[in-house]
This record gives sequence, C-alpha cells and structure tokens, in this order.
Amino acid sequence: MSVSGCRQRRRVLLAVALVAGLGTELGTGSALLAQPMGGPGMMMQDPYGDATVARKDAEAQAAARFAAMDANGDGVLTPDELRAMRRDRRGGGPGGPDGPGPGMGGGMGGGMARMLDADGDGKVSREEFVAGNLRLFDRGDADHDGQLTKAERQAAMEAMRARMEERMREMMGGGGGE
Repeated sequence: MSVSGCRQRRRVLLAVALVAGLGTELGTGSALLAQPMGGPGMMMQDPYGDATVARKDAEAQAAARFAAMDANGDGVLTPDELRAMRRDRRGGGPGGPDGPGPGMGGGMGGGMARMLDADGDGKVSREEFVAGNLRLFDRGDADHDGQLTKAERQAAMEAMRARMEERMREMMGGGGGE
C-alpha cells in the first residue's frame, strides 16, 4: 500500500473512532440521557430528564467541562490536559492508562482536539472548545429550534455512522456495491 493510502486509511480509522466516541458525546443511549452530567468528556446531558437538551444548556455544560479539564486554570487546554481527559474518559488506551485512546493517536490530544483547535496553536481555548461543542449541537438540531431531542441525536448519530461506513468502504476499495 502506498504512503498516501496508509495515511488515508489512518484518517478513516480515526474518523470511525471519532464516530464511536460521538455516540457517547451526542448521548444516544437512554441510560446516558437519564444520568446527570458525567465526567469532563461527556457532553449534552439532559439536565431536566425530558430527553431534550437546549442549546443554552449544551453551551453551559461545555463551559463547565472545559473548566474541569483546565487543570492549571490558564484558560487553554494543553496537550497534557487533553491526554488526561482522554485517560479519564476512556480508561487509557494501548500501552496502559498513559497510552493513547483507541484510534486517537498520540499528538496533542487526538483528532477531536485537532478539530477544536481552530487557530492551530496546539492548544484549545475555552472559546474554541465551546464553539466546537455548539457546532456538534447545531449539526444535530435538524429543525433549528435550539432544542436537541433524543430523536435528533439518534438521527445525527446514524447519519455520521453512515458517512463513516461509506468512507470506509471507499477506502477498502469496495465502493458502493459488490
């Protein structure tokens, strides 16, 4: 396999790992919906138990998660803080608790962190973190009413999985058919 083919395969595998993680992020499980806000990596928890999350609640939850993750209180998430969040959230990865999470790579804190780092400085500011979380919320809010229902979260997850499966088929040379 060529170097570019290996890189492309790694990107697809990273995307698949991210989608698997986003199932948790978007709160698709009913048990998750019933829980109070979880650890620092959990997002969009249903604060009122009505299976709906308001955008303002998602924003407040993202800000609270950021504050919990910002161990040194400097207003940015460093690579070490991002790795610590992943360890706490996933119980570590290959190589034990200090290893990278599944499919996340070593780097500054994984693919999600790279997507959140809008200015490319290697750190994630509070503003970048909250904005990235709100982009996920807005992507899932199909009717754009500022409320993310359980059905919208499930539909968003299914759409992401379908896109990732299609990309994986393309990468593996399978295309759309046999």
